Amino acid sequence: MIVMAPLLAPLYKGLMPHPIFTLQVVDTPLEDISKIHTSLHITFTSRNTFFIPWRQHQHLQIARMLQEDHSFFASTVYADLSKSALEGYIGDINQKITWDIISAKRVIELARENSCTGYPDRPEP
Repeated sequence: MIVMAPLLAPLYKGLMPHPIFTLQVVDTPLEDISKIHTSLHITFTSRNTFFIPWRQHQHLQIARMLQEDHSFFASTVYADLSKSALEGYIGDINQKITWDIISAKRVIELARENSCTGYPDRPEP
């Protein structure tokens, strides 16, 4: 994790500290699932998404959460997948941090309208 700190430090300038795991987890009632599905489907087909700075911020927040709580995530990887801490760091945690940083840098390029054309599951503009 020490290797990742120099990479993350310049990206976090201006980010507000965000408390991790402070919200109570509540199960979604079954009757709300169809409403949520309809809302997501309408949003997806309308091609309107959140602003690019918001997406970059979310990627950096995920990387920050993984960096700050790496021991918690290593223990959950061990509990869920029976992987050792080293395997959890190499295969899951560090890789996710790296890809979130790369995605935050490339979100403008990936969000271009032409980057998703030609896929059968994506509606044409």
